[in-house]
Amino acid sequence: MAEIQVSTLALKEWSVVIRALEDKKQYVLLRKGGILDQGFDIASNRFLLFPTYEHQHQQYVRDEFKHYFSNNTSNIVITSAASIHRVYETFDKNKLLALSKYHIYNEDFIDHRLSIYKEKPVKVILVNTYMLEEPIILQNSAEYAGCRSWVNVSLNTRIKEALTSNIRLEEIAREIEMIMNGV
Repeated sequence: MAEIQVSTLALKEWSVVIRALEDKKQYVLLRKGGILDQGFDIASNRFLLFPTYEHQHQQYVRDEFKHYFSNNTSNIVITSAASIHRVYETFDKNKLLALSKYHIYNEDFIDHRLSIYKEKPVKVILVNTYMLEEPIILQNSAEYAGCRSWVNVSLNTRIKEALTSNIRLEEIAREIEMIMNGV
């Protein structure tokens, strides 16, 4: 475990999704961007995972993962970081559904994700997740508010080993590529 600068940015992601990433029940993020973003750009390849409760709805998560929902707290507790392994793009609902073993979302979520910014594809981002040695606790403030993807955190922190081995991540990448290429 070494102290590293993960990024000056943290990706805002549903708290429930972060829990699934940490439990190795999710490996991909399906992104199009927040209302304030007008699309999703990858601002960093390594970043902290910033839990948010904005727009997080049980109706968008498959039943077996609804137990991941918890109550919002006044503090923001960051427990993990991620690195991007591969990025894919698609407009194809069937491909996103075929990736369901790599995410916790249901068909309603996929329909919703495809319906916003229809001219932009969904970015399928394969990530590896890292637990922090110590959680980072931040006071919730206006600088973190709003429907946007990235916020500045800029902290040095210690991370543990990746939750998924490079070998397993490459297996997942091959399976995703087969789905994305229609094989």
